[in-house]
Amino acid sequence: MHARQSPVEHNWVFPFYFYAIDLDELEQLNRTVRGFGYNHWSPVSIRDEDYLRGSGSFRERLGEFIDTSEIDRIVLVTVARFMAKVFKPVSFYYGLRKDGSPACIVAEVNNTFGERHLYVMDGGESFPLECRHAKQFHVSPFNDMDGHYEFTFSKPGDDMSIDIKLIRNGETVMDAAMWGKGAALTTSNLWKTVLRHPFTASLTKPRIFLQATVLFYKKRLPVFKKPQPSNSMTFKG
Repeated sequence: MHARQSPVEHNWVFPFYFYAIDLDELEQLNRTVRGFGYNHWSPVSIRDEDYLRGSGSFRERLGEFIDTSEIDRIVLVTVARFMAKVFKPVSFYYGLRKDGSPACIVAEVNNTFGERHLYVMDGGESFPLECRHAKQFHVSPFNDMDGHYEFTFSKPGDDMSIDIKLIRNGETVMDAAMWGKGAALTTSNLWKTVLRHPFTASLTKPRIFLQATVLFYKKRLPVFKKPQPSNSMTFKG
């Protein structure tokens, strides 16, 4: 769901599916789930090159940005490749302690200009977790760099939700959310999903461009030029 509140109202909702995967289970899933691959071609796949930067395991590369000493598990919430690389606006890394509480959460945001940015947020004692972070990354040409985000994360389980609000001068400019009910990542469930929704994974970017066309031509929203990246947490995707 994406709801723009100001300076014009514009709401849209589209279906999609996402994966919530314990990073320590990637190798096992690669061996046991037919149709799922890790770091090689498969109908559905996760590849290191699509995330973060540098080399090494996910945990090693995340260690450049966060303290992993108190983290027991890392759950990646993302849109995997389907047949080919697909555009994923945002992925989330849940750094969990042994008791399941959130030590931190990292949001990895991609824009349509081939850049990505990491928002690193402190954890808390329990879920739901509420976080705040200054806006540092150009995503939409209809928003400038002013304001901050307010995130609300549910527990990464069978019934998940994530809400993101862009706040500017005390006003909610935009509200985006994703939610869903989970099913175990098995061969059967994987193929049921991709055969039932064969085009969903590849439609995100076209849907974004369609809504941008409506905002520009029909609702006459002004466009802000993309600034040159200047934050150390922004790098080429």
